[in-house]
Amino acid sequence: MPLYASVAIVAEGWQIPDEPIFKTGEAEVWPDEFKAQDREALLASKNQIEITEEAVERWSPKLVFFDGTLLLHFWLLPFTGSTKEYNEDFDLTLTSIIGLLHTCYERDIPIVGFVKRTRINHLCNELGMPKMRDTALLDLILRLGEYTVPEEKPMEGLVVTRYKRRAEQLGIPKPKIEKITNFYSSYIRTGLTTPFRLEIPEYCLDRLETIGTVLFTTSEEDGIPFSINEADSLTRMTNRISNIRTLMLYSKALDLVRNGEMSPEDLNILALQHGENWVIRDESYMSDVLTEGGT
Repeated sequence: MPLYASVAIVAEGWQIPDEPIFKTGEAEVWPDEFKAQDREALLASKNQIEITEEAVERWSPKLVFFDGTLLLHFWLLPFTGSTKEYNEDFDLTLTSIIGLLHTCYERDIPIVGFVKRTRINHLCNELGMPKMRDTALLDLILRLGEYTVPEEKPMEGLVVTRYKRRAEQLGIPKPKIEKITNFYSSYIRTGLTTPFRLEIPEYCLDRLETIGTVLFTTSEEDGIPFSINEADSLTRMTNRISNIRTLMLYSKALDLVRNGEMSPEDLNILALQHGENWVIRDESYMSDVLTEGGT
């Protein structure tokens, strides 16, 4: 049962001058999806991508800060045996991200992925330390407000190849494809924590200094820029929200039992696991529901 939501906000300095754009995932059950967690992450990315493009079209911002990587994680790639629904969701997500990148390029709006947690070790690998993360090394080097020069070569891999192929299928000219699908990494220290990784398309590399300046000057001690911090606070899932959603799903399932479309035993798929919370406290009531289908 996926649970995800995204929000896009427009910020001027430390102010939010317009109402945010919200979008939540559909409440549904995936009984046959063996990659449920990956599919949920995939759809969460699609959600975020779609409202980011909507925000670009509505507000025409000077910069777009995307919370997370612009390149889908390689473990989200479909493989032999992936469900039909997973493949369809991946294709839609891939099309969405190419659409967002193309929209930003056409409007000449720089977009940068602000990656808080990364395991990339390209730099350390080149220096003969393949088991060390780049952020661990740069934590010893970068001072507050400093950033690294982007790598000379763009990022490569299966995901990048899929991006380029989909852009071709969408009819985007090859010169533009290179501009929006060649991604470069840079690291910046915006706070008292370890450096963060920036993911930047080729077409806006020449504005990296401006991007870094805005990120640094709008960040607090934890290094998180104001706009991303505000978006995080608006989409944070609490136990209360999770419990309400679970109760709503269980209520729908009870209606199906009452209408004879499900057997009481089928409710076991919604049974909570160890450590999960529930808002109904009447244990006898829940016992009757699970064993007898009572209402």
